[in-house]
Amino acid sequence: MISSISSSPILLAKAGLLDDVHFTSGIWDEISKNIDFIPYENIIHKPIVKDKNFITAIGFAYKEFAIETIRALGIDECKNGLFNGITRDYTEEELVYKMGDDKFKEFMKEYKNYSIN
Repeated sequence: MISSISSSPILLAKAGLLDDVHFTSGIWDEISKNIDFIPYENIIHKPIVKDKNFITAIGFAYKEFAIETIRALGIDECKNGLFNGITRDYTEEELVYKMGDDKFKEFMKEYKNYSIN
């Protein structure tokens, strides 16, 4: 099992581990669309996504992420109802984070300094 939250799925993507896995993350949409090693077509805009042996989550769903990870390990100590999953439905628009053109251009300029050709 591999669990990853917030922007950390970018590390899994860089390692090629998300090429055939649906996932979510808190990575800015412009970055997700334009960095070649991120499989944008695999992104699901939900707070938590479980696919194969991967659990990924957006940062605000940290409690639910911990619960799903614990359950995936076969430890279900969350039976008493104190810990619940996501309690409301989110629209895709609410879960797509935009940085804007100027910030993205600034990011790409900086990113090029760290890119390995």
